[in-house]
Amino acid sequence: MKNREEEQTISNDPATSFWLKEQLEVTQKRDPIDALNDAEMTPFKRTINKAKTVLERGGEWHIDTLIKVINTELGGHHYCHDNSAKQCISKFLVELGVGEKVDNRPVYKLKSE
Repeated sequence: MKNREEEQTISNDPATSFWLKEQLEVTQKRDPIDALNDAEMTPFKRTINKAKTVLERGGEWHIDTLIKVINTELGGHHYCHDNSAKQCISKFLVELGVGEKVDNRPVYKLKSE
């Protein structure tokens, strides 16, 4: 049975919840590339993207301020504690080439091209 046929069978089943029927309908209308990109987005990638968004505002950002902005304006990070977030975000900003450290301080700016 093909996906469309399976979806139709599920939609026509009286035991299927209205919520699931609605989700199937919404999914059918969605751009497949957009859906694939969403599926590939991990909590880690979202956190790094949020950090990059802050750095793109320009200037230099102390890691404490960067975490505060992520938490208060951008919906937070995926780490259990802010201390873990500070350590990991600091490390990965540099390793992934998103940002660069300023003068051996816990201060970061967007990596210049």
